[in-house]
Amino acid sequence: MTRFKTLREAETAGRTDILEAAWENDATFFFVPDKGVNSEWLDHSAGLITANFSENCFGLLTSGSTGEPRLILGSKQRTENLVRVLHELQDSEPVEETICALPLSYSYAFVNQWAWAHVYSRRLRLTAGFAEPDTLKAALEQAGDAMLCLVGSQVALIRRYFPDAVFPGVVRLHFAGGRFPQEQLDFLRERFPNAQIFNNYGCAEA
Repeated sequence: MTRFKTLREAETAGRTDILEAAWENDATFFFVPDKGVNSEWLDHSAGLITANFSENCFGLLTSGSTGEPRLILGSKQRTENLVRVLHELQDSEPVEETICALPLSYSYAFVNQWAWAHVYSRRLRLTAGFAEPDTLKAALEQAGDAMLCLVGSQVALIRRYFPDAVFPGVVRLHFAGGRFPQEQLDFLRERFPNAQIFNNYGCAEA
């Protein structure tokens, strides 16, 4: 068993207090998806981590461009500093809440949404994304000065599940973790008429 505390996404479903407690604790922790993570591989990877990373860090999984899982470590303090930089660059001060349509264990969502909400004490609205499209649609319809983070492939799901819906309460729309949907900008501006749209490029780069 790894010497680091490991949180699976299912453990934190609807329980952001669990992540908050892990973040505030000095000990390094891992936050990983429920599926696709072999415990033996995770233990082996954890064994490679040197003692200087055993405190005030966190671990996430990313495949990068390889398709193979990689454990990446981040400093909690440096991540909070990054969040403040992104907050300024992305003009996020008017944003009051962020709506999650991606798993929080996805590094892009973790940094740009969970960590941002933590640092700025903004509302984090969790959903199961397009696995429960009606719930996601309701959250978007109820949104007020909200941020939404997506990957490009989800634009097709917006077309499929919300063909005629308009979401004026979303004021910041971010894309990362894949190719930016440049050719879909007209459609996105119709669906999110009040949103500034950002290309955040990659997810692990954060």
